[in-house]
Amino acid sequence: MEALKEALLRYEDYSERKISGRYITLKKVLPLIDAYKFPHQKVLLGTSENHQPIYGYRFGKGEFRVLMWSQMHGNEGTTTKAIIDFFSLLHKNEIIREQLFEKYTFFVIPVLNPDGAELYTRENFNKVDLNRDAMAKTQKESIILHKAFEQFAPSLCLNMHDQRTFYTVGNSLKTATVSFLAPAADVKKKMTESRKKAMKYIVHMRNVLETYIPGQIGRYDDTFNDNCFGDAFQAKGVATILFEAGHTIDDYQREKSRKSIFIALLSLFLFGKDRSTFLDHFEYFNIPENTKNFRDIIIKNVKNEKGLLEDVLIQFEEQLENEVIKFIPVIESIGNFPKIIANTTIDIRGKPLVFTNASKVKVGEILSEFAVDEDIIRI
Repeated sequence: MEALKEALLRYEDYSERKISGRYITLKKVLPLIDAYKFPHQKVLLGTSENHQPIYGYRFGKGEFRVLMWSQMHGNEGTTTKAIIDFFSLLHKNEIIREQLFEKYTFFVIPVLNPDGAELYTRENFNKVDLNRDAMAKTQKESIILHKAFEQFAPSLCLNMHDQRTFYTVGNSLKTATVSFLAPAADVKKKMTESRKKAMKYIVHMRNVLETYIPGQIGRYDDTFNDNCFGDAFQAKGVATILFEAGHTIDDYQREKSRKSIFIALLSLFLFGKDRSTFLDHFEYFNIPENTKNFRDIIIKNVKNEKGLLEDVLIQFEEQLENEVIKFIPVIESIGNFPKIIANTTIDIRGKPLVFTNASKVKVGEILSEFAVDEDIIRI
């Protein structure tokens, strides 16, 4: 584990500071990768539906072949930042680079959906969710990924995503900073050999991450959907892992979860393939499944029109403005929510809550500020 410890002690040296925040686009990513001087082959795989290039990067010479792609959903760029940090490590640390290049051959597609990334949308330019297009392959981006899978013939697939802020780890009061999934290969969720391998790799990564983010690793729902690429590739007998970068308290730019994804990747590549042989795949089910008990803001003990106390849940909607992501506070629910935890809790202790413009407090309204007695509270 010494190589991993050394890399993490020097994470600030390896982490690419030229890219940060939530708005991650192809034009930000390409110049950084092109500047790295480790041996790699840059491959133009084709173009997006709006004619942007999609590149893959091939490097290493080992027998174990890893296919990794990020930003299939354009507004999910945290794992892309972690991939860039991994590239930076390969550029700066020759010892780790040579160790990995001997064991692996990598093929990485950092931004599969460049149009969605630019527009900051989940879907592509045609408003199609690429991760529901694995079977039909109606979109250029889907065809590109499928072709890369067929031509590269991977031993392992890593499907990199972000998840919403509302996920918590099981019944705990902790956010799911990182979640994993070993996708099912069929509707019966059989324990195929490829799925067992994926589970063991996940158990290994969870064990390492517990040292850094204890209790903040969750497990994603494994309902089978062959329109999802992870499920489709698992069904083809290739071990596939879904990564989900999530929320940490006050980390709306997701720099902490970026580091956690980097740790997971490095622990997998340095040791996971070797040590997973000694792990029991059933340990995977000891990872708590995600729940949805977290919200961005909860205003507690609000006195309603009937004189009863209730809570107001607020969830941010993300909007792109001049290449900056704005977090717009919108009322999601009103009621009693004893199990909900929040990034920010505001207790108004039995007083009525009133919009400053005198509008009624209701679901779907933006609540950027409100009045309690004569005090104005801004969100």
